[in-house]
Amino acid sequence: MQTLFIRAAALRTLPVVHVLCSYPHTHLAWCSSIFLFIALSLSDISYSQDNTDSVSSLNQTMVECHKSGDYKKGIDTGKQAIALAERNGEEWTVDLSTTFSNLGAMYEMLGLYKEAQASHSRCFTIRIVVLGVDHPDTGLSAHNLAVTYEKVGRYTDAVEFHRLSLEILEKTLGRDHPDVGMVLTSLGVAYSKNSDHDNALSCYERALSINERAFGADAPEVATILNNLSVAHIRKKNYDKAIDYANRSLQITEKVRGRNHPAVADCLNSIGVIHLNTARHLLAKKCFERAWVIQVGSLGEDHPHVAITTNNLGRACVREGKYSVAVDHYERAISIQETILGSDHTDVATSLNNLAGVRLLQKHPMQAELHYKRALSIWKNALGSDHPNVALCLENLAEVYKVTDRLVEAETLLKQASEIRKTHE
Repeated sequence: MQTLFIRAAALRTLPVVHVLCSYPHTHLAWCSSIFLFIALSLSDISYSQDNTDSVSSLNQTMVECHKSGDYKKGIDTGKQAIALAERNGEEWTVDLSTTFSNLGAMYEMLGLYKEAQASHSRCFTIRIVVLGVDHPDTGLSAHNLAVTYEKVGRYTDAVEFHRLSLEILEKTLGRDHPDVGMVLTSLGVAYSKNSDHDNALSCYERALSINERAFGADAPEVATILNNLSVAHIRKKNYDKAIDYANRSLQITEKVRGRNHPAVADCLNSIGVIHLNTARHLLAKKCFERAWVIQVGSLGEDHPHVAITTNNLGRACVREGKYSVAVDHYERAISIQETILGSDHTDVATSLNNLAGVRLLQKHPMQAELHYKRALSIWKNALGSDHPNVALCLENLAEVYKVTDRLVEAETLLKQASEIRKTHE
């Protein structure tokens, strides 16, 4: 009897794979691997949605831990829930999918993005089987998984899963639902990471309209999108618009969440970058310093967000001519990023690129060359050979070649960079 039931459970994933493949942004190979994983997993377990009260109560404990910021306790509770479900043969239930979703959220808060990705992937797989593809919770799981792809530098995958999530949620909840606004915001971030700033702005503007109607003009959800709009305009060098959005975001965030909330640090970083890009480096440094204090106090010294702010402090020090201090900031940022995100993450490449620039200013071209080449390799592998960051790094490396009298090699790199730039005009 059990064998027949398991076979039926495995076979019912076939229409799921068919539906997934009907979404234009879903890879057939990915669908096939999901089907094989589900089928093989179901061959060793029994399927149950009963008697999950204990897992459900542990999930509630995880929610309380997340609210209080006790993420380590929440993770331990999640592991207890998984162990309980496995003992009871309840691996394929809605409650356990919630456990994995909660786990992923807490791993993210600790900057453990690979663990978060694994948790959200498991949640997504369970919900496909238990709820089907065209269900809001499945759409939200696709969104959560996409966010973790963005965090580990897999921006193309992030865009793909955000678009899948958007299609599911628009179909099941309607185009003006707040969850659609949330996914649009995240999709905008992924587009921005891919240097597709026009699509990012379109996503943010639509999300802003949705969230202002749903939550009111002074809600935290609105403040987040305003800060993202600021970042997008910074990338397009529209600094007047950028500072207006950033200041409005900061005002709302401080009012609603308090002056020491991590979201305040995000706003301060945006404002600092605007000041840096408009030759007001002392104001920029003050913003970055306050952001750093907030983040260290709320997230700890070894968090990826702290690394970003540390990187920004390095940039401000370069503008002040304090090259040795800038090097210290960049090396500290790289240390955090390599430990938490891995040595091949795009954030590491950004810090390496910045560190190389300082080394060149310090008349250490060979060190600069090593850092640029490593940054170039990371960006090519993660973003593709035609990404604007690759062009930037080629141009920077060409400067090293000029300084060291390798003019032919420098000209070759500049031509490559120019060809890449033309594809993004």
